Amino acid sequence: MRTTSGSYTHVDYGRSGDAWVREPRSDSEAAVFVHGWTGQFRDTWTWKQRRSLWKWLRRAPMEKNDLISDLLVKDDELAVDYYAFAHPAGFLDKTSVQEVATALRTFIDTKVVGNQPRRNVILVSHSLGGLVCRRAILDYLELGRSAGARIIGLLAMGAPHLGTDIARIASKFLPSHSVPDMQPWDELLQNLNRAWLQRVVNDGDPDLGLEQRGSVKCQVVFGLKDRVVPTASATAGAYLGELKAINKGHIELPKAESLHDVTYDVVKQFIRQCIEGTRTAPVRRAANVLADRARHLVLQDADSALEWTRYEEDVVTLGPLPAPEWLRCEVNSTRTGGLPSADFTICLALDGHFPDGVRIDYRFHFGRGLLTEPEYAAFGERLKNSELAPQDLDRVFGLKHLYLGVGEAPELRIHYEPHDRKYGAGFALLTYRIQPERLLGVGRTNTLHVCLWSIISRNHGWYSYRATRLVLEKLTLQLIAPFPALELGSSIWWCEPERNEDKIDNDRYSSRLEIEGPIPPGILVQWILDTESAGLSR
Repeated sequence: MRTTSGSYTHVDYGRSGDAWVREPRSDSEAAVFVHGWTGQFRDTWTWKQRRSLWKWLRRAPMEKNDLISDLLVKDDELAVDYYAFAHPAGFLDKTSVQEVATALRTFIDTKVVGNQPRRNVILVSHSLGGLVCRRAILDYLELGRSAGARIIGLLAMGAPHLGTDIARIASKFLPSHSVPDMQPWDELLQNLNRAWLQRVVNDGDPDLGLEQRGSVKCQVVFGLKDRVVPTASATAGAYLGELKAINKGHIELPKAESLHDVTYDVVKQFIRQCIEGTRTAPVRRAANVLADRARHLVLQDADSALEWTRYEEDVVTLGPLPAPEWLRCEVNSTRTGGLPSADFTICLALDGHFPDGVRIDYRFHFGRGLLTEPEYAAFGERLKNSELAPQDLDRVFGLKHLYLGVGEAPELRIHYEPHDRKYGAGFALLTYRIQPERLLGVGRTNTLHVCLWSIISRNHGWYSYRATRLVLEKLTLQLIAPFPALELGSSIWWCEPERNEDKIDNDRYSSRLEIEGPIPPGILVQWILDTESAGLSR
């Protein structure tokens, strides 16, 4: 059944719950309310006026009572869809917390998300509902459901994170299967808290894959007059997030009498904070992916240090192209003191597909990053299957020029020519050969300058540099882009690099980094790209 009120339509899902959905439909955030044990998807969230004895004797009609969602839809500040999930956990019901959590995920997938697979969802829970929500979030992560609903927030009101003695007593008399799940030191609670620490707190255990751990904004609310869930149990979820207290009992805690009620303020502010957090979510996701990648590289063996140079300076310039989803990347690299060979090899590879036992002067990573599967497959899969034609490669990568200086003499432009192209599973090797006479008299005092260009996707979300050889004195890195870039020196632990971030002009930003040597091969420096600031987003 549907009824319309202003810009919202009330949808009655029968025994599954109901919703207040904005018209026309959009893919913005959705808040889902989950009630507790013996609760009801409307009554739990509805403030009811107490009848005085005089009104009861006169049988005076009760004033109209609103659900908290009724109050929220009247607030123009929040443009959110509101859903109430119904479940049967109660006195005689034989449904466990795990089964209710599975039903909640089904409700979210079908009613809340539907054909909007990347929708952000905020969970607002009461009592047992807090345990149900946490179990549902963990199930999403354990299943690796990165393409499903994004649970970005959890507000737990009066939740028995360590159980309640009332449940211990009730379990002796009631056949309810959800009551034992709320007993202190129950196995479900222990496993729930242990898994939450492993997968959610501080972005989860880095040994787990990114799709099986995640960050969720959480807030814990307890009632000063709560006689059902002890304060120690409710506040044990402090590791979930910020603690708030309201001067109410357990039943009254999730109800709001008016727009001025503290409960209403807490719920509204939490939803608003979750929405504001989505603005920086792409940068946070990129940082998490980079941190995972950096950790993986640190755990691997470092590259061979046979190749070395005294100084190295790389200036990377990113610029827009007519197609907004692509960027032109130009790399000007200067190495002083290295001993060049007649062959310069450049490797283009998917992450994790670099060949072993091959001398490589310059590496270019093509990672999935923030790209969609079709975007990544457009180039990556062809490279992986060694089906990339030379003309295809020439459209996305090239060597612009090469200079070589000897001692105090000016740099000389080197004549080079493509010598060889080799393809393997996920990589391509491009070798350029210098005319032998150009290398006569070249020693450790030479300066080598190489200019490379490539086309990269805007949706990569970052740019990375990884040292391929030992730098004895100093490494200088600079990124110039038409948008701000945040530098992350994730694998530099032995010194404090000198950093300088500045706006060059109205259209360009600069991020510069100087690292004192010796600098081992394999160090990784990354920049998070804030492409939204440049109006380059779709």
